[in-house]
Amino acid sequence: MGLEAAKPSVKTKAPVHKKVDGDHLIYRLLMDVLKLPSAISEPVIDLMLEKMSVWFAPAVYQRMPVLLPWVVRDSKCRKPIDQWASPDAKGFLRDDNSLVKGIPRSLLIRGPKASPLNGLKLGNSFVACHIWQTVTGNTLATRDPQLNSFVPNLVWLPTQVAKLSDHDGGAVQNGLKRMSVRIYGSLPVQTHVAPIAAAAWAKLPAPSGTCGVNLANVHFFDNPPKFLETREAILGKISEFVGAVAAGKQLPVKGRIPTRYFEGLSAVNNDALAALASELSKHSAKSSIGV
Repeated sequence: MGLEAAKPSVKTKAPVHKKVDGDHLIYRLLMDVLKLPSAISEPVIDLMLEKMSVWFAPAVYQRMPVLLPWVVRDSKCRKPIDQWASPDAKGFLRDDNSLVKGIPRSLLIRGPKASPLNGLKLGNSFVACHIWQTVTGNTLATRDPQLNSFVPNLVWLPTQVAKLSDHDGGAVQNGLKRMSVRIYGSLPVQTHVAPIAAAAWAKLPAPSGTCGVNLANVHFFDNPPKFLETREAILGKISEFVGAVAAGKQLPVKGRIPTRYFEGLSAVNNDALAALASELSKHSAKSSIGV
């Protein structure tokens, strides 16, 4: 018999092993904590939020409770076509949360002297979170310009903690709601923005339970004089420009305001622009101070 032809060797593929992300382990651990009885999990949640959350200073809320009243969240403003900063049908600027998360970028964090956050600025792996996701009427809070940048509805959290806050009605989200009410809920605000703050609070369902956080250990962004002065100046320019367009006038575009927004306002209904200008004027009205 002749020699049989040698069979070609079959190469086996080496198994592909997925990699594990260390951050995911932290998230899974925290999820396990949330499954424990509330008597155990709630004190852990309160301690975690006390040590890791960063809020706007109470004085910011008292003077300017809504920081970007002309902006609404629109998850579709980047895809399929980039339309970020273009106005919607009512004249509000469409944002993907970029403007909100950039507000405290230049601010220092203030907290207990021994805190690893004290005296520093936000770095990587912090997320700007909206505390109330749905509000009265089951509306998304970020779609409401009165709530999208309402100071008591905003907090900055490490990424893995922020993911836990996304569970609507979950323990972490409820803990943040309780903290927000305790920090800001009883504070007086300047007279001209008192109706605005009251209307915003009225849309936010009250949280259940008691806040166990020690406010003396909570972290806040610093509030240098120029911070609110700059925000108020931008609001004034926006209000002036929107009113001018509604009246058929033209003003030069100045300042740190997206050109796409101003260019798009001419296509918005004049009545809608007039209503927006009137609403914005309430935020920047000059009146006596109630605090």
